[in-house]
Amino acid sequence: MRWIPHLFFSSLLAHEVSPAVVAKHNAIGVQRITFWLFGGASELEGDALSPGVDFRLAVVGPVTPWALCRPAISFITCSYACCSPGPSDSRGLSPRS
Repeated sequence: MRWIPHLFFSSLLAHEVSPAVVAKHNAIGVQRITFWLFGGASELEGDALSPGVDFRLAVVGPVTPWALCRPAISFITCSYACCSPGPSDSRGLSPRS
């Protein structure tokens, strides 16, 4: 369970960096990204040039950690299902043995 804080801060990092990447892609400068314990903020040099860019900037932050989390959850679930011991009888023996 020591990986949970790493996963949390990785998702926080992805949540804060992804709008900065979209801003740079749309020719909007990024002054700085500030991180706090449970969040952060990206300071952009200008405003979005169109409503579509503004929408992408607003949506990409929450969507990115979710999109990264889905494969991680699938991997963890499959790993647990493949590596966990099967059911055992009253003597502690698995029916596979």
